[in-house]
Amino acid sequence: PRTSFDVGAPSGALVSELERRPAPRGGTAIVPGCGRAYDALHLVRSGYDRVVALDVAPSAAAAAEAFLKEKATPDELAKIDVVCGDFFRFEGQFDFIWDCTFLCALDPSQREPWAKQMRTLLAPG
Repeated sequence: PRTSFDVGAPSGALVSELERRPAPRGGTAIVPGCGRAYDALHLVRSGYDRVVALDVAPSAAAAAEAFLKEKATPDELAKIDVVCGDFFRFEGQFDFIWDCTFLCALDPSQREPWAKQMRTLLAPG
C-alpha cells in the first residue's frame, strides 16, 4: 500500500537530474529515507555501481527488500544495499546523495545535524 510519501515510482526530479547528469564511472550513491527503494533502483539502472538505500524504519527497509526482490534483476540487486539504520550515525562516502523527502520529514531542530552529516557523507570532488 502506498503512503503520502510513496509515489509508486522513482522521483520525477531524480529521473530528470540523471538525464542531465549521467552517473560517474564506478559511482556510489546513498538514498536516506529510501522507503520502498524506487530511487535506489533507478540510480542503479542509470549507471551507479553501488547504492545504499537507508531507512530508520524496519518496515520501510523490509518494503524496500520486497520491492527489489520483485523488480530488480540479480545484477541490480547485487549493487543495492538496503540498510535499516540511523542516517545521523551512518558512515561512508558517496559521489551522490539523493534526498527527496527525507529532510522535509525531519523536525526542524535536526536541520543543522542533517547538513553536517550530508557534508560528511559526500565524497570530495
